[in-house]
Amino acid sequence: MCKSKMRNLLIEAVKNPEKIFIKILDNLAWVPDPLYLRMLFRLRTGKKLNLEHPKTFNEKLQWLKLYDRKPEYTQMVDKYAAREWICRKLRESGYENPEEFLPVLYGRWNSFDEIDFPNLPDSFVLKTNNDSGTVILVPDKSKFDAKAARKKLTRGLAKNYFKHGREYQYKDIKPCIIAEEYLGDNINDYKLFCFERRGEERRGEEEERFVPYRLILTDFLSTSVISTRRTGSLCHCSYYTLMTQAEYCPALKV
Repeated sequence: MCKSKMRNLLIEAVKNPEKIFIKILDNLAWVPDPLYLRMLFRLRTGKKLNLEHPKTFNEKLQWLKLYDRKPEYTQMVDKYAAREWICRKLRESGYENPEEFLPVLYGRWNSFDEIDFPNLPDSFVLKTNNDSGTVILVPDKSKFDAKAARKKLTRGLAKNYFKHGREYQYKDIKPCIIAEEYLGDNINDYKLFCFERRGEERRGEEEERFVPYRLILTDFLSTSVISTRRTGSLCHCSYYTLMTQAEYCPALKV
């Protein structure tokens, strides 16, 4: 390891010692899930995790990781397999052509070297199916940076959120790369956090996909805005947790 890299690691360890402990914890696969989550929660939030009577949203997410492990969640968080899950649900609801609600799929590959670039259109999006954030927008294929894309996608394929947060639904995903339709630059992004009758709407504030966001609390019955506020970070939130949580455990009612 070069001196400059070692120096940067030492500086990071001094400034953010919790990151070093988290990296060590991630490599201790033998640690039982409840103990792992308690330790991770303490490192990330500075608070004790209450799994017996979870009250905060973060605590309830950790409870779900341990006690809500339905097999179908693996398909729901897999960006490739989820397409079929969505189509099946839409067909069950009477839609004859559910694919029209999804971006066009151009291909699926197990590694960067397998990608069939000559047959891809002039604009497209590359993403890994197994993680969050590994997305490469390609509005113009002639300006595509293959070297940077290879590095980012290969790193994304190696991620496993079960290892880094005990999110069980990610454990058995077979990583791959997919290419989908490029939808443009100005895309509104909405995610709904539902708690019985109240919803928290997570809305992107900028044009790009991965940016800070604002929570807008609304009452679904009256559609009136209750409040708006800047968000903090959520401790390992994943899409499957965005369903109504009260159906899983009485302790989760808000």
